[in-house]
Amino acid sequence: METYRGIVYPAQCDANGHLNITGYIAFFDQAEWHTFLKLGFNAAEMRSQGIGIADVKHTVEYKSELLAGDLAHVVSRVRSVGTKSLTTFHELYNSGTGTLSATLEAVTVQFDLGARRAMPLTDTLRRNATASMDAISRT
Repeated sequence: METYRGIVYPAQCDANGHLNITGYIAFFDQAEWHTFLKLGFNAAEMRSQGIGIADVKHTVEYKSELLAGDLAHVVSRVRSVGTKSLTTFHELYNSGTGTLSATLEAVTVQFDLGARRAMPLTDTLRRNATASMDAISRT
């Protein structure tokens, strides 16, 4: 599923003239929140119930540069569903060329905001994440 679209601004570029690490992570972070929304995790609603999410592991691979002015988009999917966590995979593309720019695999836990510790995934999140994985495996 497509989860982010944006543009690389000059202020996001480093001394080498390409998107810096914080820029890549910002794109992936926004994609991650949209992924969870599509899976039924509405951040405002969950906060009101004392539930949050937090990434506990990122694995990033940089494939090709994005430069100021490049349009970019992220495609995301669920890789696995655990008891208290999900693993998602995100691909960042140069929208103009279709070139894969970077990937991010994220392990995200659901946690109790009051106790500040991991908790089991909600039934809705588990069901939707599993259905998302099943839909991909059928294609």
